[in-house]
Amino acid sequence: MQIAPDAIARKLMNGGVTCRRRFHKRGKCTDWEDVTPVRETGGTFISLEGVQDEHLIEIEAKESDNTWLSPATSQWMLVQLQEKGDGV
Repeated sequence: MQIAPDAIARKLMNGGVTCRRRFHKRGKCTDWEDVTPVRETGGTFISLEGVQDEHLIEIEAKESDNTWLSPATSQWMLVQLQEKGDGV
């Protein structure tokens, strides 16, 4: 799954920012799990081991003073992180 916007994706790759994900399915969600972003051609991506077609995925990135969250999104979509408290 690709992480956006690029400014946050770059922060993930520079260190000091943690990234985790959880799956949603039929109104239930899993616990948060840490993930390691990887810089690839075309952007920054995270691997989603164990994801099923019917899952929605929520991503959270945190640094000391900021938290960004995504809406629960299909694994086939670009995930847009938004600063927590900014409508999230």
